Amino acid sequence: MKTSILFALCGLLSLTVRAQVPQGFSYQAVARTATGDLLANKPISVRLSILDGLTTGTAQYVETQNVTTNGFGLFSLTVGGGTPTKGTISSVNWGSGSKFLGVEVAFDGTTNYQNLGATQLLSVPFALYAANGGTPGPQGVKGDKGDKGDKGDTGATGSVGSTGVAGPQGSKGDKGDKGDKGDTGTIGPQGQIGPAGPQGTKGDKGDKGDKGDAGSGVYTAGNGITITGNAIAAKDDSPTNEIQSLSLSGQTLSLSNGGGTVTLPSSGGPWFANGTSISTSSNGFGKGGVPNYAVAMGNGSTATGNSSTAMGNGTYALGENTTTMGTGTKASEAGATAMGSYNQDVTNALLMIGNGSGGAARSNALTVLKSGYVGIGTTTPLAPLHIANDEAVHAGSTTYFGTGGATLKLDNGTTIPILTSLTSYSRRMGLLVEADIVSEYNIVSARNVISSDARIKTILGLTNSQQDLQTLCRLAITNYTYKDAVRLGNTPQKKVIAQQVESVYPQAVQQRTNFVPDLYTLARVQATPAELTLTLPMAHSLHVGETVKLIDAQRGDLVEIVTRVIDPQTFVVSAKQTGAVEKLFVYGRQVSDFRVVDYEALSVLNISATQALEAQMQKLQAENAQLQANEKNMLSRLQILASRLNQLEGNMHGSYYATRRQVHRQTYAVKTAPTPIKPLAIR
Repeated sequence: MKTSILFALCGLLSLTVRAQVPQGFSYQAVARTATGDLLANKPISVRLSILDGLTTGTAQYVETQNVTTNGFGLFSLTVGGGTPTKGTISSVNWGSGSKFLGVEVAFDGTTNYQNLGATQLLSVPFALYAANGGTPGPQGVKGDKGDKGDKGDTGATGSVGSTGVAGPQGSKGDKGDKGDKGDTGTIGPQGQIGPAGPQGTKGDKGDKGDKGDAGSGVYTAGNGITITGNAIAAKDDSPTNEIQSLSLSGQTLSLSNGGGTVTLPSSGGPWFANGTSISTSSNGFGKGGVPNYAVAMGNGSTATGNSSTAMGNGTYALGENTTTMGTGTKASEAGATAMGSYNQDVTNALLMIGNGSGGAARSNALTVLKSGYVGIGTTTPLAPLHIANDEAVHAGSTTYFGTGGATLKLDNGTTIPILTSLTSYSRRMGLLVEADIVSEYNIVSARNVISSDARIKTILGLTNSQQDLQTLCRLAITNYTYKDAVRLGNTPQKKVIAQQVESVYPQAVQQRTNFVPDLYTLARVQATPAELTLTLPMAHSLHVGETVKLIDAQRGDLVEIVTRVIDPQTFVVSAKQTGAVEKLFVYGRQVSDFRVVDYEALSVLNISATQALEAQMQKLQAENAQLQANEKNMLSRLQILASRLNQLEGNMHGSYYATRRQVHRQTYAVKTAPTPIKPLAIR
């Protein structure tokens, strides 16, 4: 790019002739562009020439110098202090005619010098003429008296004088600060032991003692009671005695209405009543813990499923391997866990957290099904995460989960409630996230709102809509399809490419860590307990330490780190997470510069560009209106001119016919005039 420079010559500094005159003189200038802007902090190359007689005279001396302007575009140099390219400064004949200083400048490290003209040198450099042996002129007249000289430097310090007589005693000084604390004294002798203090409070209850040795009790049957092994039964053969009942109290088994009692041995317990039978199980304990390995603890808790556990107040572990805790919780599905209070017992549940208030008002705050679906506020989740309840957000409180009017569409196509519209701070919300939400597929919402309060921003000013329009026009809309057609489909897309947007409008592009499908092929696997060797049908260009995403047909996505590279097509990963497999699909490597586009920024850019188009359109409309007005005015004037022309034509037409009639009459009069009769001459 060619740059035109204007130099403002600030002055040439004169040199005083002394025993030895410096071979040079100072030159100072300000560099500006052709439009008058300062060239600040810019390196330039200056070529200086001493020209003889004229601005276009012969160069007696030429030199070049490289300088850098300061923040005000100013630069200074010494003519004669550069690199000579012709002659020497001392060889210039200052006594023969006028001398001119020619200045040429080049930029950006080139030698393409631009001639900026020449300036006549006046008195300053002629000290060099005197220094080079020029003939001195006559002595001048005596000068005026000079100004008073500056004050001289302070003289050397004189010798010390003799000591004077002592002055009077000064007044008493202020009280000094408090001294530091003294060292600790030696310990005194021990005093006598004081009287005993009052008795301390009672200590905590000691731990429960070990279980005593088993007793040697025996089964003692009463009337109507039979004992067979560990089973005790009561049988009533009387057809009229049908109102007796069997009861158990501790180790005492009783039959009502005089049926007798039996004392059960303590070594066989604990004992449980089950219908008309009394039995014991060495694999369970607690009230209601009848099945094998069942455990029931607390007040009124019951464990009826094998290997089930019921804890708390009135909980029911009904299914096999179930666990209940809290108050009134219930679990019937095998392997389920219920906690909290009065949960709703859900089929196929894995975890239930109840927030009910009673047996007739059961509800769940959280439900996790065996399928992995999680429901918050619903017991029938329709997606991996289904949020159905809502909570109001008020000043001073934060609620993280609730309903919403908007929806989230997941990979399997299911659409679920996820977030309300947040028109104001007091609106209801379904999900509050204080970090990025990352999805590898669509995020579908009925309405999106984004924080834009002026109180969280530092306003820098309005944008330039014309520049935004130019930026928008440089964005390239591209047709493409996704490489990962399995997950993202192969439908043609018409959108932008992040790298191209970044080159034009970088503030609309961000970088993230993500996986790219740059390998995307099936690998042949050789497995050992410690590692997997993967061979691809093409070169992988992976390096040790890189992270790759693998896909297993059964377990889905797996992430592993490359531990070794065997050859351009083979690499090794750890088998700790992956395990022994025969086939793996290699998706691609992890990158830290995965680019995402802020389409909101592009939308706002489009708004600004649209405003620029609107301004242009309004200007064109105004110009069009003016043109229409001018056209209307011209048409009006043309109509007037046409009318006047018609009038002139009419006048001319009337004059023409009037003239013809006049000529006709005159012609007719001539033709019809009588011929005069000549008189006869008589001879």
